[in-house]
Amino acid sequence: MGDYKPLTLMNWTGGKVQLRKLISEYIPNELFKVWCEPFGGAGSMLFYKQKWGEKEVYNDLDGRLYNLFKVVKYHPREFYRQFRGSVCTDEEWYDYKFSSPQTDIQRAARFYYMIRRSFGGKGVVPGRCYKGKKTWLSDGDGVKNISERIKDVTVEGKDYADIFAQYDSPDTFFYLDPPYDGSNFRYYTEKNKGPFDQEKFRDAVKNLKGRWLMSNADTPNIRKLWAGFSQVTFQRHLGINHAADIGREKVFGEILVASYDIEGVKSNTPLFNNQKGLNL
Repeated sequence: MGDYKPLTLMNWTGGKVQLRKLISEYIPNELFKVWCEPFGGAGSMLFYKQKWGEKEVYNDLDGRLYNLFKVVKYHPREFYRQFRGSVCTDEEWYDYKFSSPQTDIQRAARFYYMIRRSFGGKGVVPGRCYKGKKTWLSDGDGVKNISERIKDVTVEGKDYADIFAQYDSPDTFFYLDPPYDGSNFRYYTEKNKGPFDQEKFRDAVKNLKGRWLMSNADTPNIRKLWAGFSQVTFQRHLGINHAADIGREKVFGEILVASYDIEGVKSNTPLFNNQKGLNL
């Protein structure tokens, strides 16, 4: 990665900040022609490297995320101005919560502040606040770096099926981070207004021309659905729950499934891209 330091936009439920280094070890180390994330979330995997592909696509069906990425990409200065003088207090958090934003920039700022400053990144209640501490955006460097990173990234806000139809090719690599099996996440689209359909998703992924790597919960259902594909499993601590329950083991099973030999990629990952000569 050279001098590039992995970026973080914000915490996000199901985000991959703590896992992205591990996950990256199972991704072929090359500059892809197209790198595509149909479930981009807070962009943790995208921001882990300076460049994953000649063309990069970030997508999330959540309109709040889509708007945030568009605003940070095209209007970083105006976005930053929304936070000038902001301090870390519960009172300010509730001011944002009950505000009535009128523009896309104001909506993005409201959403960002509530998530960034909330307990567990859920935007429900304010998180711990240290007296006098300013927000992450206090100096503007964060916004500038994120905006620079995504200046050439295509930002979409579509259903994963539409992204597959638009960007799938033999030269595309998809990193897939769908709603996890067993979660209570509701995936709302015009055609689906209920729980995420893991089997329908599996059938769509099986028909992709491009290579792909998927993260999911390590459950009997997922293992069965993806039987026949290369898999690796591991356990991780349950983040916020674990931190609040020191001394008691709280772990969560994760599974990575790929369209290629996932273990072989990890054991044979080169330090340099042979075609481009880039240290990624």
